[in-house]
Amino acid sequence: WRIMAKACVMATGAEERPIVFGGNDRPGVMTASAMRAYANQYGVAAGRSACVFTSSDSGYRTALDMKAHGVHVEAIIDARSDAPAIDTHGVPVLTGAVVTNVDGGKQGMKGIEIDRGRGHESIPCQSLAMSGGWSPVVHLACHRGARPSWDEDLHCFMPPQTDPAIIPAGSANAIWSLSKCLADGAARGEQAAKLANGTATGTRPM
Repeated sequence: WRIMAKACVMATGAEERPIVFGGNDRPGVMTASAMRAYANQYGVAAGRSACVFTSSDSGYRTALDMKAHGVHVEAIIDARSDAPAIDTHGVPVLTGAVVTNVDGGKQGMKGIEIDRGRGHESIPCQSLAMSGGWSPVVHLACHRGARPSWDEDLHCFMPPQTDPAIIPAGSANAIWSLSKCLADGAARGEQAAKLANGTATGTRPM
C-alpha cells in the first residue's frame, strides 16, 4: 500500500552516544546498549569481566543485565558526582570518575585507567561498556531541509518543529522511559489522525 496522508508519526527512536577517551575504539569497547543486546538477544558475552562507563542511568541497566548473565562486573564508573542511588546488587559504583585510557591491543582488553581527581587508577577487565546518554534520531525530519535544534537541558539535538505534517514521538522526541514512549506514541497517533481528518487514501500497486 502507498499511503497519501496529511500527517505522519515519526517514531525513529534514539541512538546511544559513545564517549571519547584514549583507546575507545579498541576491541572490547562498545556502547552499553550493544553489549546488552549481545547478551540478551544472542547469549554472547563481550568478556568474562566488564566495566561500565556512563554519564546517565542507562549504563546501570547494562551492568545489572551482565551480572545476571554471569559476567563479573568490576565497577560502574559514573561521570556524575551527584549520581542517584541505584541498587546495583553489589557492583561497586565510582562516582565523579572518568575513563582516561584502555589497556590492551588487537588481542583484547587488559583493563582500563580511570581518574577520580586523585591520580590515575587501574581496573582489570576484558570489556568496557560506555553510555554517554541518548540522542533522538532526527535525520528523517530534516530531509525537507529543516535543521535540528539543540536542547541545552537535554544535551541533544531535537527534531525540527517546522513541518506540522511530521510528528515526532517517543524517544525520537527525547522521551526515554518505555511506558512514556508508548503513551506518547498513542497520543501522537491520535494527533496525526485528527490532522489527516480521515482523508488518507491508499492505492494498491499493480
